[in-house]
This record gives sequence, C-alpha cells and structure tokens, in this order.
Amino acid sequence: MAIMPPAVSMAPMPAVMAPTQPVRPEHTIDLVLNDAGVPVMSTANVHAYLNNQDCWRGVFGFNEMTGKVIVRGHIPSPGSRVKDLNRSLSDADVRHVLAWFQRHLFPKISITDVRNAIYLAADDFPFDPLADYLNALVWDGEERIGSWLTDYAGVGAGPYTSQVGRKWLIAAVARALRPGCKVDAALVMEGSQGVGKSSLLRSLCYDERWFGDNLPPFDSKDASAYLAGQWIIEMAELTALRRSDRESMRAFLTRQIDEFRKPYATETMEHPRRCVFAGTTNRDDYLTDVEGERRFWIVKCSGQPKIADLVAVRDQLWAEAVAAYRANETWFLDPDIAEQARQVQVSRVEEDPWSEVLAPYLTRKTDTTIGECMNIIGREASLQKPHDRKRVKGILQGFGFGKKEKKGGIMRFYRQED
Repeated sequence: MAIMPPAVSMAPMPAVMAPTQPVRPEHTIDLVLNDAGVPVMSTANVHAYLNNQDCWRGVFGFNEMTGKVIVRGHIPSPGSRVKDLNRSLSDADVRHVLAWFQRHLFPKISITDVRNAIYLAADDFPFDPLADYLNALVWDGEERIGSWLTDYAGVGAGPYTSQVGRKWLIAAVARALRPGCKVDAALVMEGSQGVGKSSLLRSLCYDERWFGDNLPPFDSKDASAYLAGQWIIEMAELTALRRSDRESMRAFLTRQIDEFRKPYATETMEHPRRCVFAGTTNRDDYLTDVEGERRFWIVKCSGQPKIADLVAVRDQLWAEAVAAYRANETWFLDPDIAEQARQVQVSRVEEDPWSEVLAPYLTRKTDTTIGECMNIIGREASLQKPHDRKRVKGILQGFGFGKKEKKGGIMRFYRQED
C-alpha cells in the first residue's frame, strides 16, 4: 500500500510547547518523492516532517554549550514524557519518535534514520543557554566587580585583589561570549578547609550544571571532554595540579581549543573553550615553579564567604562584567598588578633546600650564572641534569634575577632593579 502524506488522514496533533529561545524564520523543506509522487522512506524525509509539521517543529534543539541534542517541546507520541522539558535527548525519546513515524508515515523506517533526522532537526534550532543568560542581563550601574572578592569571599581589600577579582569575571564573560579567546590565568582561593570556597564558586553560576569540580588529570584523555557544558571549573584543593605533570598542566590551562571525539561520534572535532578555571587550597606552599605557574592569581580568604549575599547580586555582577567586556576592557592584569601577582606566587613556592644554600650568595650578588650557583651548591658539571638547571633558574627568579644576557657563550642573570 502506498504511503500517503500525513496532511489529510492524520488525527489532530497536540500543540508543541514554544521553545524558550527564539527560533529561526519559518521555512519548508521539500520532500523527496518517488516516481509516483509519494514520499520515500529516508532520513531526509523524516527531517522534512520534523521541520514542516507544527507538532514537530522546534521540539528538538542543539545546545551549543554542551554539544547535546535537547528535547524542548512535547513529543506527540503516546506515553512520551510530557514534563521535564529542556532535557538531553534519551534513547526512550528516540524510540517514541520512531513509533510515531512507523505508525503514521513509514512503517518500516529504521531507528538509525530517525535518530539521524532528529540530529538534523536539532541543528536547525541551535541555542547557547550561557550566552543567552548573559546577553539578557541589564546592569543597574552600581559598581561591584572590583570588590566582590572582598565583599563576599572574605579577601582583604587592595588594588591587587580588586583587579584580580574584576579581570577574572571579565575573562569568564569573554570565554562565554567569544569561545576560544585567550585566557591564561586561573583564580586561586586560599583558606581553611570547609570555609566554603567551593560553594562560593558554585554560587557564581546561575545554573549549577555550569560548574564543575571533578576535573580529571590534565594529561588524561578525559580532561578536555569534561569541560563540555561547563563554565567555571574548580581545581579542588589543587589535587589535579599536584598529581599531574607540570608541563601538561601549563599546556592544558592555556589551551584555547580542545580536540576530542564525543561518545558515539565518528569524527574528532574542535571545541573552542567556554570555561575559566579556579583553584582552591588550604596550603601556602603548593607552587613549584614561579616561571611556569605565573598564571595563578592568588587571593587569601580570611573571612567566612557570604554566599547568600553573593547569590542576591550575582546577576548584577555578571551584568557589570558583560558591560565591561562590551566596552572592550581587557581581562589581563596591568603591569604593576602583574608584578604584585608574581610576588605573591613567589611566596607560595614550595621551599627548595638549594634556595637556603644559595641565599647568602645571591643576596650580595647583582649578577651570576647557573654554573656559579652550581659551584656553591657543590654540584659538579658531570652530574648536572637539565632539571637541575631549571631548578636553579627558578631559584634565581625567586631572588629577583629576572634579566639575562649571554656573554662569552654563557648566560648571565641580573638582579632587577626595584
């Protein structure tokens, strides 16, 4: 029996719930017909019906933040879930769509054809919940982002903490509205265990699903995929940092685009980053290399975080950060504040026994070489390894030897003038 188009013979269909975000203008997708003028059974025609029929149009959308197909309207099939919309597509949802098409149009259509058509239909209705949230905010004009760390996180006031708090929020907005932009720095919040640092970071997210605190090791294949759908990533107690190779950590934090293959996908895709990072710790000796870990903007949380108060002004914090971003304010520290950040980083470097040996020598020197330092330590040239030279270089930087110049084939390090 020939398969007839549904316009005449089908029973009345339930109305589709209007999507929460605007959809693109109405258009009709032409059906693929056989020689008799009857729609053929194919992915293309299922896609066309999902687009052309009022009961289907806009039911599926594509969440650009998570990279997932979302059910945004009622699936007009008996037994399908009529509540809990704006959820990720499930296998049960696909089976209900399959049953509808087998019942009304294509009795022998495959579930693969139906699933592929759902993906095509979702691509027609992309949305970004994070960008939609930020773009809808209206700033009331009261300045808050320069003092939010002091007002709500128990951080001492000052030009350094003010700029760090401000720039980190603007960086988060930049990543949300321009995915893949360059953001190298991570906020690090120090404070007693259980004081509420993690809860404070979580409370910055309007949707808690945008917050992640279970980041896999930086050098694992799962780390990049973990970022999908999240905006603020906490490196809880900096455990991920301490157990991962430092070079992997540096490469991971500065990456702008992640490449990975989603589960069940066949192709590896590029995913511009939409997230920023924040570390939490109750230690003060967790850094090992000032040069490599200059990306950490460290603040100390001495007081009890005021989470409820932060939630009350959260929208206005982000609205102000959006306004600053749109005014082309950068999200990098000014040079004088960056130098303060470096001094804070130096004070958090895990104490190196070689530093104590070199201290009397370096405090009276204005220039030196790694070889001269090795002589003080008693490390013969034949025993020196590349790691040893990098270790001494880090100590030199900690003592203010920031300038260097090659003379006679040997690199000399000079103490920077205040």
